[in-house]
Amino acid sequence: MKIQNIFHLVFTMIIAGISFIPSGFARAIHTTRPPHQTHIIARHPVAAVHHTTQHRVVTTHQEHKVAPHTTRIRTAGVKPKNIVRTPGKTAAINHSSGKIKVITHQKSGATLTASKPLKPTPLAAKRSIHSIFADHPKEKSLSSSQVIDMTKNRKITGQKAAMIAALAVQINDAKHPERLRFSEAGLLKKFSDKNSNLYTAYKTTLNKIHQTNSLPPSQQLFGPKKLSANTKIIQGNANDCYLLSSINSKLNTRNGPKQLEKMITRIKGEPNKFKVKFPGDKHSETISLTQSEIGMYSHVEKGGKWLAILSLAEAKRRDRSDVDPEITIKPGYQTQTMHLLNGTNYTTRHLAKTPTAQQTTNLQKTIMHALHTETPIGISTPDHALSIIGYKAGATPSSGVVTIKNPWGTSGWYNPKRGASSSSSSEPKSPGPWYHMTNGVFTVPMNQINNGFVFITYHPVTTKSKTTTTS
Repeated sequence: MKIQNIFHLVFTMIIAGISFIPSGFARAIHTTRPPHQTHIIARHPVAAVHHTTQHRVVTTHQEHKVAPHTTRIRTAGVKPKNIVRTPGKTAAINHSSGKIKVITHQKSGATLTASKPLKPTPLAAKRSIHSIFADHPKEKSLSSSQVIDMTKNRKITGQKAAMIAALAVQINDAKHPERLRFSEAGLLKKFSDKNSNLYTAYKTTLNKIHQTNSLPPSQQLFGPKKLSANTKIIQGNANDCYLLSSINSKLNTRNGPKQLEKMITRIKGEPNKFKVKFPGDKHSETISLTQSEIGMYSHVEKGGKWLAILSLAEAKRRDRSDVDPEITIKPGYQTQTMHLLNGTNYTTRHLAKTPTAQQTTNLQKTIMHALHTETPIGISTPDHALSIIGYKAGATPSSGVVTIKNPWGTSGWYNPKRGASSSSSSEPKSPGPWYHMTNGVFTVPMNQINNGFVFITYHPVTTKSKTTTTS
């Protein structure tokens, strides 16, 4: 019993003695505990709001510098969040959605960017659908015009913006969009199937929005790299090949990339508001870009907002000019976008199915002159516009090889005659001609250029009073 009393007395003295340990020494003991036991008390919490998802993440200006490990942050009145720490960054896991946000600490304050794509799950899709119809409580179904109006709402962000963009894509693909109506029950049924076209469109639009928002603010307009001939444009569901092919052609010239960048001017104090001035238009367009519009339009791989801005400005210009929307799917419309981007006149000539030797020679001269003078040049099938970006001369004009770029930006096989593509590793067995693409680029022998391609779009060569054209 005496021994037990002695142990009890010693234990009591040790416990009582802890209160006399200096606070600095106590903190040192505290921070040497295993990672899963470490606690950091945020004395002056700062709530940083992610403007895309509206999720609130708490950080602090007085966090202790500790080695990367898993800790927990506690603040008064704020639910604890698991924190994965890396030097200079804090990744907060939101328990309700499982999404990860990265807070990058900068001198001007904390900014939020998503470290991983927002996952397109059926549950997230259903929540977005419920949210859309919650904004229209009196409506049993929504019309196409109501959906398009929602794409212009800058307050709609994240998953919801991607959902509205996906609906807009479906409207664009419809033969009679004015007849479409979307009910909540109907959309929920479609989005329950991961293989449906609507769900696929939702995944694509969500990825575009995330790709742009995940870039640092300084890179969100033109991306991490400067525009160049290697800039990879990827055409989406919109029928905008006439514009994208013209942009690809301009990117392939020496001064084209810089000229495209100069067309867009930021409006001070408005992070998503821009002025666009095309060389071939006297007026400028003011663009207020929304996240839904980022999801709707074609995009650039890791390339920022610039392409969506130019696409929206071109569409707005057509609306202002009362241009028939149907004209944009005609191959001859490429002359309009070439003029718009370059400020010079362009002409379109038909390619003969069975060209004479003189016609082949004229075509070769036109292509070589355009490439030599850094002048954009395009080529079209009956329903698709592409760019000519290179030419390799042969022993004769008919033995030359033309390099063409498809705004699809994909790899695989392309058939200009049928407007078809295939991702097969070997050439498809169906009737050709088939050309193998790498990121949209492929070559065509001059003696086959008339097999599927029907128009060439170019700036005519003018010498004094004589104008040379191609037939």
